[in-house]
Parts: sequence; C-alpha cells; structure tokens
Amino acid sequence: MFPSVSNQNQNKKLSEICGNDKIVDCAWFYVSYGLSVIPLKSGEKEPDIKWKEYQKRQPIVAEVQEWFKDGKNNIAIVCGRVSNNLVVIDFDKGNVYERFMKEVEGNAELKDIVENTWIVQTGRGYHVYLVVDTDNPIKTSKLPDVDIHGEGSYVVAPPSLHKTGNRYEFIRFTKTTGHEIRVITEEQYNRILT
Repeated sequence: MFPSVSNQNQNKKLSEICGNDKIVDCAWFYVSYGLSVIPLKSGEKEPDIKWKEYQKRQPIVAEVQEWFKDGKNNIAIVCGRVSNNLVVIDFDKGNVYERFMKEVEGNAELKDIVENTWIVQTGRGYHVYLVVDTDNPIKTSKLPDVDIHGEGSYVVAPPSLHKTGNRYEFIRFTKTTGHEIRVITEEQYNRILT
C-alpha cells in the first residue's frame, strides 16, 4: 500500500508539495492520485530505468523510495490506462498554447474543463492534463505544434529540471481543491482537439 497524502498535504498547493527540493514528496503525491511514475535522468527527459513495464503496472513502494531518495532524478508520469487513462496535451510553443486558450474561451463547456484541471509550464511550453473516461485507450499522436501523450508515453512532471535550467511547475489547478485532474468524456476530448 502506498503512503497516502495527508489531509494537511491535500490542503496545500501542489507547488508547495512539489517544491524544488521535495521530489520524493511529489512522487508520493502523484502515486496517491493513481498515477504511475518513473525516474528520469537528472536534468533530462530520458528514463533512468527500463520503463515499459510501468505502462502496465504502478511502481511498488520500494521502487519509488529507491528512485527518488536522493532527490536528483527528474520525474515523469506515465500516461494511458495505468494512470486512469491520463492524456496530456503538450504545447511546445507558448504562442500555440495561447491560441488554444483563446479558442477555448469561446466555448463555456471547454473553458470549464480547461479551467478545472492541471496545467504545467514546461521548459518551453505547457502541458494540459486530462483523464478520459473511456474503455478505449487514447493513443499517443501528433498534431501541428502539439503532441498528445496517451497510451505508451510519459510526460516530464514538476518539479523536474529542464535542460534550459527552468523547472517544470504547476500554473493552474482546479478551482475546488486544486488537486484533481479533470475527468472528461471521449466526446469532450475530441471536441478539445478540434
């Protein structure tokens, strides 16, 4: 059984839980929300382990403790079914993300979805986290200037260090508790991508 996030931690902002020197706390936070995590090499996007099996299973306590005990590794969240059908929309360019946000503003339903989920500023762009409620795996794909991380992929997560020297950090959480990733239907997911 994994350590749960205490009530005290649940009331903190993710930025406090996932601070620069608290990568192991952040790993436990992600795991407590049903997300599969893997270690990345320090300051890189490359896995520090063979990670294929973590597309199918969550890491055990001893693995998480070993991977993040010294706080030097970056951390990634595995997308897809192993993490509750997590999908991350990856905008590598800030102007593409800004255009997306302006388009979402015109649709009340989509605006509500995006305003009530995790958004992470990466070294160069932004990640929008969503969980798609479907029995179908959401495939990893590519759109113009946007990567969709689904089944069989992972994303670098806060508080990892980007090669630019910037840290990945949360910039938006849900309006309620700040911790949930928005669950949407497959139909809503498809509308977001159009």
